[in-house]
Amino acid sequence: MLNAMRIMTEGFSPSSDGMLGRGVYVTRSFGKASHYPLHPNGGMLAVLRLSRQSGAKRLTSRALATVHAMGDYGYYKYPGRRKYIMYHGTTMRRALRIQREGFRPSSGGMLGPGVYLSRDMEKASRYPEDDRGRQRAIIRVEVRVGKVKRIDYKGHPLQKTWYQHGYDTAWVPPNCGMVRSGLEEDCVYDPSRIRVLEIIENDYDD
Repeated sequence: MLNAMRIMTEGFSPSSDGMLGRGVYVTRSFGKASHYPLHPNGGMLAVLRLSRQSGAKRLTSRALATVHAMGDYGYYKYPGRRKYIMYHGTTMRRALRIQREGFRPSSGGMLGPGVYLSRDMEKASRYPEDDRGRQRAIIRVEVRVGKVKRIDYKGHPLQKTWYQHGYDTAWVPPNCGMVRSGLEEDCVYDPSRIRVLEIIENDYDD
């Protein structure tokens, strides 16, 4: 995060070498960007979302940038903050409808009814799995998580009924065996706790 904020104020400094030689390495894939840096040494990770300046033919070090906080490295903690940035993968058409009308909770799923999100942008970038060639999108949201229940193994007694026991959000931590990809997942029962921040084009390629 500190490096991201420095880039926002001072611009990019090109690397001295790399697979493609000297320059600034970027990608259109949020999934790929979320894997870096490879050795973060703890602290907060971030992804810089870049866009061209008006009239520019190519990206420059002064290109407009938005910082996307990725949370604590590894996503193993869920500290007691009230709000979190999360992501939801869907088609662009559905994303625009959600932006206008709000989220509609699913009637069921691994964690029961609710809106399924993740603090891990890579997780969201893989959805929908059945896009059938339609343009995909990632919705970046702010969530008032409220009271969170950790569900970290299959067959947990509250796996699909946590919302009936005073919890607002269910959280599946990464690498606990609940999700095949090993990435974290969240389910928010009340859609009014979710505020849409922006829609991001998703060109993630498995």
